[in-house]
Amino acid sequence: MENLLTLNKRNAKSIHYNGILIGLFLSADMIIKLVLTLVYVENFLVFFYLSIFLVGVIVNGFRLNNKYLLIYIAIAALFGISLITVNDNYYTFQYFLFFTAFYLASGILQFQVSVNNIFKTISIVNVAFVLYLYFVIFDSFSRGTLDIDFTLNLSYTSLIGISAFFLSFSLKNYKQSKLFFIICSISVLTELFFMLFISSNRGSLIGLTALFSLILLKKISQPAIRIFVMFFFATIGIYIYNNLIDIVRSLYNITIKYDLPSNFLHKSLWKLEFQDFSSGRFDLYNDALLAFSKSPFLGTGIGDFSSKHAGQYPHNLFLDVLTELGFWAFVIVLIFSIYGFYIILKVRNSDYATLAFMLFVLAFPKLMFSSTLWMSPFFWAFLVLILVNPRLKDINSTKKTDE
Repeated sequence: MENLLTLNKRNAKSIHYNGILIGLFLSADMIIKLVLTLVYVENFLVFFYLSIFLVGVIVNGFRLNNKYLLIYIAIAALFGISLITVNDNYYTFQYFLFFTAFYLASGILQFQVSVNNIFKTISIVNVAFVLYLYFVIFDSFSRGTLDIDFTLNLSYTSLIGISAFFLSFSLKNYKQSKLFFIICSISVLTELFFMLFISSNRGSLIGLTALFSLILLKKISQPAIRIFVMFFFATIGIYIYNNLIDIVRSLYNITIKYDLPSNFLHKSLWKLEFQDFSSGRFDLYNDALLAFSKSPFLGTGIGDFSSKHAGQYPHNLFLDVLTELGFWAFVIVLIFSIYGFYIILKVRNSDYATLAFMLFVLAFPKLMFSSTLWMSPFFWAFLVLILVNPRLKDINSTKKTDE
């Protein structure tokens, strides 16, 4: 009996610490920006993620799931082939380094975790990040010395704290003091103001729209109504696309009228009227399709596209996979994406499903427009949670044990 109690206490501590570690993992982009503001540390990103993995392995008694290891070995083998076949394998090696750091750190999600601790950790880090935004970024903006292009990645970083705040209301037994709730609310409002009026990142606003749209869809239990709402969203999207320049111009004029000029609206209007609204993405899409046509089944190899385009990637998840790995990999990623989307909408009353929801929002919108598969820690965390963690297996169950 005493040994059983000791084991239960040990497991409870592991679950507690796993939650904190994953919270730090998901907050890494905020933490790294804070640290590098104070002192430059070479390869700090990789070091930080690998440190989380090592601590996680120790906390969980050096146990690793076989499926988790097999997935890593399979993807590492693809990198090994690419290192041999790609002429200039600089980016192949870089992508492998980042993938390894992200995937290993996300491995903590194979274990039972305190989802509440994940969200609390993110919220605490987010408050510190907002202080950085206010005292460093906002100050530079007010003095007219802020490089607007520098704010692009900051918007995606802000989306981490915003997503955690709004999705925390879906958690069971999530408790926080009134004071901390007020502080978190002010932090999120600050980030929303930053995204809407200071940053020029349009992609992060797509992510924000996806967050609120999926929250609405998640709350609809009737399949017929959900399909209708999705059709409605699609119709609105088509209308906006067909009338984009008029809508952007009207919104921009409204902000000017009330002396609240928006950088992202200004940038969008400028590109619509004078430049390429896609910021060169259409050219990358065409080049990616051309590369795919030359090697449709096996792909050109991981990193090959970047080596031929000055470090640029296709800026689209599915074109990325088609180009580098071929049609077979595209089918696998497409099926996984649909399956993961189905799970986050289907599974209810589960904190793990809420966590998967947040990972989906942070990973997929950015991957569709602004990033590559190998540089997305949220995608690999989503993959481990969906495919390896056993607590999301029974998608027909409405009652789950999360802690």
